[in-house]
Amino acid sequence: MGLILFKKHIYISEFPKIAILKFKKSQKLTWFYVSKPDLASDFNCFEVNLLNARHTKRIAILDLKKQKNVKPTIEFLTSNFKLKHETYSPSFRSNPRRRR
Repeated sequence: MGLILFKKHIYISEFPKIAILKFKKSQKLTWFYVSKPDLASDFNCFEVNLLNARHTKRIAILDLKKQKNVKPTIEFLTSNFKLKHETYSPSFRSNPRRRR
């Protein structure tokens, strides 16, 4: 039996592109409450997102803590689903023509 990849239905036809966003996150260490109440550890998080065609809507589907896992994850998703890996660059302009 395989593992569940998605917890909810995501229509890939509406989100055909995939991108990785890097965030700095922190995790509170609650077991050190006596000596240092606000002790937290910082780490980089690599968030895998599904994007619509113009990159204006995104759905986070996976968080990775290690950068070495990013490339195999992208290769798996692009080879098994109809997804295209792109750099996140949203276009909020309603008219794609250039202004003068």
